[in-house]
Amino acid sequence: MLTQTASSAQGGHVGKTNKAVILAAIVGVLASAQAGAASYRYVDLAVPGGEGGTAWDVNNAGQIVGAAKFEEPGWYQAALWDSGGHAVPLPSLGYMGGAYSINEAGQIAGVSQTPEGTRATLWIGGSPVNLGMENLGRTTEARAINGAGRVAGYASYSGNEHALTWTDGTMGQGYWPRSSASGINDKGVTVGFAGQLGAEQAMRWAADGAATPLPTLGGTDGAAYAINESDQIVGWAATADMSGRLRHAALWDGGVALDLGTLPGGFVSTAWDINEHGQVVGDSDAQLGPWNWRKHAVLWEDGQVIDLNSFIDQALAKDGWFLRTALGINDKGWIVGVAQNGFYQERAFLLVPIPEPQTFAMLAAGAGILAAVVRKRRARGVARAR
Repeated sequence: MLTQTASSAQGGHVGKTNKAVILAAIVGVLASAQAGAASYRYVDLAVPGGEGGTAWDVNNAGQIVGAAKFEEPGWYQAALWDSGGHAVPLPSLGYMGGAYSINEAGQIAGVSQTPEGTRATLWIGGSPVNLGMENLGRTTEARAINGAGRVAGYASYSGNEHALTWTDGTMGQGYWPRSSASGINDKGVTVGFAGQLGAEQAMRWAADGAATPLPTLGGTDGAAYAINESDQIVGWAATADMSGRLRHAALWDGGVALDLGTLPGGFVSTAWDINEHGQVVGDSDAQLGPWNWRKHAVLWEDGQVIDLNSFIDQALAKDGWFLRTALGINDKGWIVGVAQNGFYQERAFLLVPIPEPQTFAMLAAGAGILAAVVRKRRARGVARAR
């Protein structure tokens, strides 16, 4: 009896010790991941032999789309980068183009410049499909694509822009005049804006076309650019300051507008994209000195506004480059956008979180395995005591 009691007591002591070890290990894993989330690996997406470039979107496979000026033919074309930062031009329906959005299947939405005008373009398997039917006027743009291949954008006809969606390559839902669609989720909910220049209203259109104006931040106008599967919408909205014309990045959640704010000393900000974790990217005024501001790429996360210029390649920074705008973010936290120098030259960039989410998953799995091993050893110790 005494031996059993002593062994049980010893087992309880060891169990408490092991629990403490496990807890410390798990806390260490989480702390490491959280600390790592504040750091990024910079990937330069400059095109060899070319110049200029903007990265607009990135999917969860790490495929990036945008536009770049390749050495041949020497003008801007729609571009596709792989996860390693290697770029290839996408064929155009004419002579120039740009790509704005890519889904998980690798389908791409964008535009082509043709002698007849700007044409909304869908790339499937690298081949362009013309969405800009002649009856839609000289200008059509495909701005976003969802997982089912439904495209959102706009067409200019009858003297006005009209927000549109395309399904299976043919025009589907049409929305209000003087409107444009910029984002669409897998439920077919579309966001954008409607109204005359200077009086735009941020809009949400349900899959059946039912329209809901989104509130401002106390000002006169706004615009929505992206939506996730939780129906969280981002863009900008006017505040009550400066006669209602000051623009701040906005997050609409449940129909309520939240002011995401600016960097310290900033006046204007814009949110361009949101992922499924609620991370938001865009740009904000950054105050460099008295009466000296410029636009900086930012991340909004956990109520914080993070200046992404902390993660630019230092050699580029010394040459006068800065991250101007963050335009896209995937569910792994990869961020893409455009950098600029003092001569207004541009180059695309990618920021990859350190550690990456899969690394965190491996660490968490390791902590789980550690806990299981300790439990098994404890069970064996109790069995021997009996």
